Amino acid sequence: GGVLLKQVPKVIGGGEKERVSMESKLVMPWQFGVFNEAENDLNKQVAMCETNMLTLPEVWQRIYHLPDSVKLFERIKTHAQNLGTTSDPQSFFHQVLSTSQIQTGVNGGGNTLPGGIVNLGNDPNYAIMGPQISAPLIQLHEIWVQDETDYTTIQIVEPDIIVAPIFKKSNLLGVQGCHPYSLIQPNEYTNWFWGRSELVDVLEPQELLSVWSDDIKRLFGLQIDKILAFAGESGLTDERYGQMRVAGYFNLPQGAQVTDLTPKMPPEAIPMLKFVIEVINNLAGFPDIMQGRGEAGVRAGVHASTLLKTASPTLRDRALLVERQCADAAAKSLKIKPAKDPQRYWTNGE
Repeated sequence: GGVLLKQVPKVIGGGEKERVSMESKLVMPWQFGVFNEAENDLNKQVAMCETNMLTLPEVWQRIYHLPDSVKLFERIKTHAQNLGTTSDPQSFFHQVLSTSQIQTGVNGGGNTLPGGIVNLGNDPNYAIMGPQISAPLIQLHEIWVQDETDYTTIQIVEPDIIVAPIFKKSNLLGVQGCHPYSLIQPNEYTNWFWGRSELVDVLEPQELLSVWSDDIKRLFGLQIDKILAFAGESGLTDERYGQMRVAGYFNLPQGAQVTDLTPKMPPEAIPMLKFVIEVINNLAGFPDIMQGRGEAGVRAGVHASTLLKTASPTLRDRALLVERQCADAAAKSLKIKPAKDPQRYWTNGE
């Protein structure tokens, strides 16, 4: 339902060539925690926490300027772990490598399963593809706590090593009353910080599309394999029937007959699939006119333009909302630049 944009100033170079650039990254919801999930406004959160896995060189870049940094680094180094595959909390979207068809039974399971599948079972016939990391990693929690006038930044390395603050509480962003996060969220939900996922509406029709496609696939296969009834033939075995199918003809006794019991492909099958796909597109805000497809009865560009405008309010509303959130993030960048960037920018008076 939402993602957080984090912006921090980073010093590049040294001496006269030193300059400050804005470093931005996306913080996923499974890396982030807030003090009160019933509060939608990030600026009203009393505390928030970001969790990251860092390599030892990244840790040293953060602490080299601190007093007794070498001793601190050695303490942190003792808690580094070679995880092989990173143990960071993962998204519900996964790259999946499967050696057989993924089962989608309704049996409950405690394991995290590939995203995009409804009614997941606990079937171990796939492997989630994740990054292989041979470098030792440590877990860092960055906590931003709000007091009367400013934020205090606390950095803790697992299990209990405090990196900041060292001597006095301070805001590591360097801008009073400001934190580095901006919430980007197209579907706001009252009294629920994380918002509403775009997937909620389309999950059920996608499941229906999957079930119907599977039914049509099996029905189409039956049109080739056939379900046959043999009346007046009592000695037909699987082996004889297989030989008959390979040979292409049947040798039956006098009076015997073959009845085709294969269910016919319903004429509504393909139109129903098209209908479900149309429903999914409409729920996602992409009707045919928004995908460059024509509409029946439309013969003029003015008519098509009118239809395009009337079909786009859902997308436009979300786009404008996200645009305002991105504008707030840009305003935050502007706050950080004067506080951290000593560079002067001159304009031509003419």
